[in-house]
Formats: sequence, C-alpha cells, structure tokens
Amino acid sequence: MTTKAVKGTPPVGWRRLTRRTVALFGRFQWDLLAVVVICVGAAIAIRAFWRLGVASEADMLIGVYRLFELDQSWGEGIFFPRIAMGLNFGYSGPLFQYYPPLASYIALAFHWAGLGWIEAAKAGFTLALALAGLGAYTYARWLFADRRAALVAGFAYLLAPYLLVSIYERGASAELLALGLVPWLFWTTHHMLFSKDRVWLLSSAGLIALLVLAHNITALFVLPILAFYLILLAWHEGSWRRLPAVGLAFGLGLGLSAFYWLPALAERAYSQLEGRMLGDSGPPETNLRLLGELFQASLAFDYWGGRRFHPALWQALAGMVGLLAIVLVPRRLRFTLIVIIAALTVLYLLQLSISAAFWQAAPLVRFIQFPWRLLGPAAFFTALLLGAMLCWRRLAGVAGWVVVTLFVSIIGYAGLHNLDPQLSTIWYPITDAQIGRRDLYARGAQGYPLYNDYAPAAMQVSPWELTKPRAPDMPTWPPLATRPTIQIKSEGGACLSLLVQTPAPLLLRLPRIYFPNWRVSVGGQPEQIASSHPLGLITVEIPAGEHPVEACFGNTPLRSVASALSLLSLLVLMIGGARTQPIKKIVWASAILCVALAMLAFFHPGLGQPRRPTAYAAQFEDEISLLGYHLDKSVLRPGDTLDLRLYWLTNKTPPIDYKVFVHLSKFDDSGTVVQIDEPPLLGQDFSTRWDPGEIVIDEHQLPIDSSVPPGRYHVLIGMYRPDTVRNLRVTGAAEVWPGDRVALSQIEIRGK
Repeated sequence: MTTKAVKGTPPVGWRRLTRRTVALFGRFQWDLLAVVVICVGAAIAIRAFWRLGVASEADMLIGVYRLFELDQSWGEGIFFPRIAMGLNFGYSGPLFQYYPPLASYIALAFHWAGLGWIEAAKAGFTLALALAGLGAYTYARWLFADRRAALVAGFAYLLAPYLLVSIYERGASAELLALGLVPWLFWTTHHMLFSKDRVWLLSSAGLIALLVLAHNITALFVLPILAFYLILLAWHEGSWRRLPAVGLAFGLGLGLSAFYWLPALAERAYSQLEGRMLGDSGPPETNLRLLGELFQASLAFDYWGGRRFHPALWQALAGMVGLLAIVLVPRRLRFTLIVIIAALTVLYLLQLSISAAFWQAAPLVRFIQFPWRLLGPAAFFTALLLGAMLCWRRLAGVAGWVVVTLFVSIIGYAGLHNLDPQLSTIWYPITDAQIGRRDLYARGAQGYPLYNDYAPAAMQVSPWELTKPRAPDMPTWPPLATRPTIQIKSEGGACLSLLVQTPAPLLLRLPRIYFPNWRVSVGGQPEQIASSHPLGLITVEIPAGEHPVEACFGNTPLRSVASALSLLSLLVLMIGGARTQPIKKIVWASAILCVALAMLAFFHPGLGQPRRPTAYAAQFEDEISLLGYHLDKSVLRPGDTLDLRLYWLTNKTPPIDYKVFVHLSKFDDSGTVVQIDEPPLLGQDFSTRWDPGEIVIDEHQLPIDSSVPPGRYHVLIGMYRPDTVRNLRVTGAAEVWPGDRVALSQIEIRGK
C-alpha cells in the first residue's frame, strides 16, 4: 500500500533529509566554534613569542639559519640540500643529510609569502602549536564522541608546559612540529581499526612520513608507542584483520621518508654526529631524576627555573583524574583509557633513575639525548585522560560545563601565568637585518653549534679552526714547483667546474670538505680523490697538460636506493588514491602531484644557474694568484650591497695573514667613495692556513649607503700586510693602478 503525500507537506524522505542536514549543520557549528576557541587559545599562548628577538641564541637562532641556508640552496637550484654550501665558511657541510627538514621547508614557505627570516620561523611555531591543539581536539572528539571532552583535551595539549617550553625557552621548531602532528596520526591510524576506507590508510602513511621528516627523534619513540597502542586496541576490539593495513601504512610512511632517514641512519659514521651529540650533553641516563623530583610543586608552571623540564602539577592531578575516569566513563572507553594510562606510566618511569638500564642498552635511544623529550607524547596522553572525565554521565548537563570551565581556567592559569619572555635569561634580541652570511661566519668563528653538530668526519679539527691563524708548530706543504693556469668556468650549487693547464702534475685542493659522494672528473674521466689533513679538503692529482676538471656532489648507492624506495612508495599511494571516491580522488591526485614534483626536485642534483666568474689573472708576490671574480650585479642603488667573490690559488703559504681591500674608486682615481678592508671570507679567514695548490673562494660585501653619489665607479681590489700596511706587489694583471691596486670591473650607482 502506498502512502499518499499530503499537499503542501514535504515527503517523508525530504523531511528526514532536512532533519539530518539541520543536525549536521548544528554539529558543524559546534565544531567550528570549538576550532575558533582552540585557535584563539593558541593565539593567546603564543602572542608574547612574537616580540622582538628569538627564544635563544642556540636552538631557535640555529633554526633561523637553517631556514637561511635552505633559501640559499634553493636559489642555487638545490631543492633538497644534503650538503649546505654556506656552512663551514663556504667549504660545505652535510646539514639536511642528518637534520630533519620539514620545519625548515614550512618556514621557507612563510618567508616566500613575504615574512622576514625571524617572522617566518615564528609563523612555523604558531602553525605547529595550532596543529597540536586542533589535533588533540579532533582525536578526542572522535574517540569520546563528546565536544566538551574534546575541548578540554585540546586545551590541555595546547597549553601543555612541554610544548610551551619548546617554544619560549628552547625554540625547538622541529620537535614542536612533530608534537603537533602526533594527535592527527593517532586519529587516522585508530580509524583504520574500524574502517576499511582507503583514505585512512593513505592519510596515516603520509602523516608517518611527515612525522619522521619533522623530527626523527620524536618519531623514534612515538611510532613504537603508537604500534603497541593499536595492537592492544585491536586485540581488545577483535580487529586483528585490520592490523595488516596498519602495517602497510607504517611501511608506506617509512618508505616515503626513506630518502631522508635511511641515509641519515646508515651514513652517520661519515660525520661527527655521534661524538658531538652524545659528547656535549652526556648520555641520557645522566639526566634522570628521583620520583620525588618528577613534578613541579607549584600550580603556575615555572618556565625559566631549573625544573622547567619537569611535568606540571596539574598534569600529575590529571593523571589521578584519569584513574578515576576508568571507573566512571562508559564501558566502551575503559580499555582505551587503561592503555593510555599504561603508556603514560611508562613514559614517566623513563624519566626516573630506575630506568637507567633501558637508556644504556636499548639501540638508538641514546640519540634522544635528554629523557625529558618524552614529556611531549606524555602531555598528549595526559590531555586525553583529562578530557575523558567529561564522558561521565553525571556531567552531561550544566555541571559538565562548570567542570569544563574549571579545567580550562586551571590549565590557562598554570600555563600562561609565567609565560613571559621578559622573565627569560636567554631571550636573544636580534633583527632580520642581522641575519646573513657575515653574521653566520662571525658566529661560526666563535664555535656556533650549527657548524659543529654535523661536521664531516674528514675534518680532523673543529670547524671554527678554519678561521684561526696557522699554529707555529703546524707544518706547511712545499710551494708549487710550477705555476698552473686555472680558469673557474662555473661555480654554484653542488658543482665546481675548472679548466686547468699545468706543465707538471699538480696536487689540487678544492674548496670543499670531503663527504661521500663528491666526485671529481679530469678530462671527463672519474679521478680518485682524497681528503687533505687536517681540514679534510677534497684533493685530486691533475696530470700535466690541459684538462677540464669538474667536482660535483651526487648520490651514494645507498642514497639512490633510498630515493627509489620513496618514489616507489609514492607510486603505491598514487595507485591507492586513484581508487578512492571521486572527490577524494581530486584531493589525493592534487596532493600527490605536488609531492611527486617536490620529491623529483629534491633528488635532482641542482637546476639553478651557476655563477660564471670572469677570468682575471693576477699574481700577488710569488704566493697567491687571482684566478677570477664574480659580481652579483653591475647596477646598484643606495641601500644595496655589492657582493664580490674572489677566486684565489695558493702557490706558497703566506708567512703572515694578509688582508684584502675592496674599493669603489672614482674614474679619475681622485678618491674612494666606499671601501672595506678585512681578512678574506668576510673577515673570518686567515691566509696562513692556505696550503699550496688550494683554491680559495673569498667573499666580500660592500654596503652602498646614501652618501655615495650616482655615477660610474671602478672596483679595485688588492692585498696588504697589516703589520706594515704595504700592498702586495702585483704582476700579470690586465689593469694595475698605482699602489698595486687591481681594477676588476666597473659598476653604476643609480639614485633612488
């Protein structure tokens, strides 16, 4: 029998659809409101972080300079710079071969959007903190099916002291980003136990890859914890058949990120990584503590004292509330909470001295350096436990909102009361104007950790030894028997191309520190190379005659295999994404296309235009030869900087350390309008360290201020003895001005 619809009344199907639409819109409104509240909370928590300066001269400023180096590498066409050419005073260093790159790439996107170096880094912190709060809310919203529980969990993780310490005291952008991804990863992988929708597998694989690329040390602990978490839940829920899909997601995620983690792990012996990381901070067990010292005692968290790396008092109380919640919450949540409490207990036990045997015996865990890094995932579990309390049926009404208000108020007070950079003793005032190559080299000369952390193993001295005069007892190599003719054909990115003409065999030292897989070809044929002591410069023997010489950084067989594994994993994701629903196909196809293009660019050795220096032969005494120069531009305006690169060849180690002068002189030589006199390499190199047969790339920056009148000027250079202020005698130059000044080129200064 068919029911006839009454005129003017929507059919039953339409009424049902309308009710569902209204209900869905209502849920959307509530969730949107929660998202806004979480974002406002993140803005309040991080607003003071945007004051002038950086959290520390150590971690955060190093992160800014990682961003700077990444931008410089992109400018030279190196999109995944395993070797950062600007480190170690231009001799190169394996920065992103070992350090996880994701946070630097995110900050680079903000920089390209128009933010300065420091602002771009702070924008990355802001995004990571918002991700953490929203991720905790999203997972708790799905797990507990209660908005109030999710809101408490989101706030508890957002204002977790360890996350805020990572921002305000440490400036650890990579670790904060990883902690921001953790809740999202739990959300997607937990879904896989109950849903066969392929989108959860693909999302989980992508998030695992992002976690590894964000912070490998965090991934080292979080991924095993997540695996045990899912196995226990699958056992309890009888979802064993879904575990192979979970395993596939883990495998694909690790495969996607293999281009980074596999070489970083397998080739760590090629750097001084282990000695530096484990030597400076000591083994992890030296940072363990007694049970009575585990938590801070005051409600308002102390971010600046000696116990800043201890959990907060409210987190200890939240753990106790979690124990109570096991009894009060619905039965369906109890086992999950038991697993969470067990994980939290283990993480806290690993902070205590009774866990010393674990830190001494377990493989790779020593790279965590500090056991308190585990307080990040512990904060996530604590947030879930506190939110779970709102699932108690007796808190379903107004009482529940009172509890939410109470929890949020306590967390807000405890987390924000002392969160003021003015209380910090290590907040470092620095502006974007100071960020640059000159400042980086000056810091490197003082032992900046950015140089030291990943120094190539070929270096027998600390990186800052490169900027010290030769010690009196340090032997020198004999002078070159014959004087070669060398032309710098191109230089930039990861390649150096020369044309060498020598009447006798020549031992040539290139301005690059040896690291696998630098390759040198002579006359188109690969040549055996060595590293010269103590600096570890690439050294190659050039036979007599005229030969093109090319030195380029490439992939080792292991790096090639790792890259192929990443591309294969990406192909699997593409195939899996193509079989999802139409809307999801578009999203996945777009995302995968972007990732594929990015990865292909990463694996390419370099696509940028190299510098093509102007050949210029000049001899300074019998010790140093000028091979050529490179000016970045020939037309400048007030406020610009003239960047000049000089290419020297050492024929004989100088007896004293010379200085280089760069002058802008009027056409009639009636005066100098701008000049700079300094040691080579922006004032940080010493010519007594130069060995015979060594090519030196020397950088100078000449600022053009408003006092320089518009017009054309000559660029003059020379070397002089600082003890007598006498210029070295110049021979063989195309144009030598009185006083042994070499005229290189002409530039034009235009008015604003």
